[in-house]
Amino acid sequence: MKKVMKLSFILLILLASGCSSKEEAEKHEKELAKLQKEVSGLRIENTKLKMENTKLEKKLKTIIKERSDDSKN
Repeated sequence: MKKVMKLSFILLILLASGCSSKEEAEKHEKELAKLQKEVSGLRIENTKLKMENTKLEKKLKTIIKERSDDSKN
């Protein structure tokens, strides 16, 4: 998440700085596209990690329940 915030901040700086030439504008557009692609990849990775976390939490709850059931018997 920090990386996304840093990328957003860099993007704001680039936009605020303005463009003195067409070449510079194209360079900024390419940089922006690269950053957007990276942010998209990070969001996908974040979603995958959340799904994995949910699976592990379910496994943990199952194990805890089984152990508490075993200790009751």
